[in-house]
Amino acid sequence: MLNRKVVQAETKRLGIKVTQEDLQQVLEQDSQGYASSQAYFEEMQQQLGLGPVDLRNEAEYRIGLEKIATQGIQIQEAEIDEYWKQHPEQFATGKQIKLAALYVSKAEEAEALLERVKQGERFDALVQELSGQPFGKNTSGQLGWVDEYDPFQPETIMKAARELSSGDVAGPISVDDGYAVIYVQDIRLKASPDKQQIRQQIRRSLALAQAAPLEEIEKSLRDKYGARILSDKDRPSASL
Repeated sequence: MLNRKVVQAETKRLGIKVTQEDLQQVLEQDSQGYASSQAYFEEMQQQLGLGPVDLRNEAEYRIGLEKIATQGIQIQEAEIDEYWKQHPEQFATGKQIKLAALYVSKAEEAEALLERVKQGERFDALVQELSGQPFGKNTSGQLGWVDEYDPFQPETIMKAARELSSGDVAGPISVDDGYAVIYVQDIRLKASPDKQQIRQQIRRSLALAQAAPLEEIEKSLRDKYGARILSDKDRPSASL
């Protein structure tokens, strides 16, 4: 909360504006790899407890802080061209995978589930069978469309999924405290990113690379505006 207030004060002092376009670009970038913006919002609500308003506020704060940090830093078009040339993999189209997963505690249980699928049982029937049995932080069920490098899914699962074709089932896959069996329901290519948006993303990254760390910017702003957390002894006592 303190950081938000001092960033708001500094952006006002410097005349920095966070535009609707800025917010839209950041939210679009953050939601890349999801089937839709709504799917992204639902995932953030489920994973982090953040609703659309929370995400917008967080994006507005982050953009304001970054604009303060990069004030006065100029990035040339040639620098953007060179970075894009050196890191083409960061802007490749990539793919999304429609996944379902079953989680169990033992490898033998995963092998048994895999065998049941091979014998003709439908994966969605097994998902329904196990959906009421949460396992750690993962729960058996339909994961829906996920980016092939989705950071919210176990890396072991995504690594296996990237090597499969539509209709394939694989397991046992080692995850935290247990094992998984996954089913690749479908695969699709992601929409080609907008070139201008990519250039703006690169410009932002290059400018931040030249700026002071954001944590230092936050601290310097707290010091500048005298913002601090009061300890109990600093708080005024209630009068009787």
